Amino acid sequence: MKNHVEGDAADASRSPRDDAGTRATVSPGIVCAYVAAPSSPPPSATIRRVKNIHRVAFFGTHELAAPALDVLTELGLKPEIIVTRPEAGLAEPEEEIRLPARATPQTHPVRDWAEEHGVRRVTSRRGKEERVQKPIAELKPDLIVDADYGRPVPPELLAHAARGGLGLHASKLPKYRGEHAIRAALSEGAKKTGVTVYRIDEEPWAGPILLQEEIEIGDTETYGELLPRMVEIGTELFRQGLQKVDRAKNPATRKQNERSATNTQRMDRRHCKAPWSMDADGVYNRLRAHSPSGLLAFFKYRPIRIVSGKPLGWEKGPDGVTGTYLGMRQGRLAILCGNATVFGIDRLYRPGDDPMSASDFAYKEELSVGDRFV
Repeated sequence: MKNHVEGDAADASRSPRDDAGTRATVSPGIVCAYVAAPSSPPPSATIRRVKNIHRVAFFGTHELAAPALDVLTELGLKPEIIVTRPEAGLAEPEEEIRLPARATPQTHPVRDWAEEHGVRRVTSRRGKEERVQKPIAELKPDLIVDADYGRPVPPELLAHAARGGLGLHASKLPKYRGEHAIRAALSEGAKKTGVTVYRIDEEPWAGPILLQEEIEIGDTETYGELLPRMVEIGTELFRQGLQKVDRAKNPATRKQNERSATNTQRMDRRHCKAPWSMDADGVYNRLRAHSPSGLLAFFKYRPIRIVSGKPLGWEKGPDGVTGTYLGMRQGRLAILCGNATVFGIDRLYRPGDDPMSASDFAYKEELSVGDRFV
């Protein structure tokens, strides 16, 4: 069955699958991943197909969206319509690394899921167009779900849903309201984050909390390492949340503390670049937020990818221009960062090449002290 597709992203690129059926991964050049929902819930969980929810309209784009679709299907709630944004994850800066357009296809797990399951998909940046509003109004869904859509669900749509809206968000709300919350927490060096299931209301990401779990972030943990834990915990919370909303139209919730609220910064292609003007800890946290795909930089007017490194906290850098190469330090390329701090690059590569050690790169590129990475 070929599903109905509408919107401003009539694209054809498909994401690969591994043998287990999980769309892959976060690898160099791929910046959005689908970690499938666990095939079975934890032993403490009991799967109960819902009884009172029948029609679901789904909004979702990023990391938690496709796993949430798996949970809905598991409970017998395959959506009638899926609304998703044109790009999932952070788009590669293709024009900046001088590669042909779509040289590395942008994965879009929600698009692929809709195609595979024969569900009508509408591509929309904000969900305000008639092609979104009209079919949802006609559907009169029992529930509207927002799982990592990336923008607020238009509040006027909630009036069409008998049981309102249910949101799944990749942070411990009210912290990190907004898009790309996992990367935002890592970029800021947060020690904790979480997953929240909440009721959608008029204020973006500010609805009352139904379920929530805190997650500790390891000091060196990366996006690629944290994401599977977030998905595992998030899908179980989402499953429980759906069952609560099925049992009662207005299950018990608690308000968010507005005094603790923070918003994610707007992330675009520039966020994938090495921020040498920040101090070395800031560069490291940005790298963690984009690992294992790595950070983009330029050397001798050609792009490179930095895939591993760490702050050289024992070294005080000289006055100078950030991004300047200071020489080798314990097998790492020492790069001057903001506040006279120094970041050591362990591994990096040119697009099209395999990752190599810092010493191999220095030899191959004939690095000299004073060269600049920008």
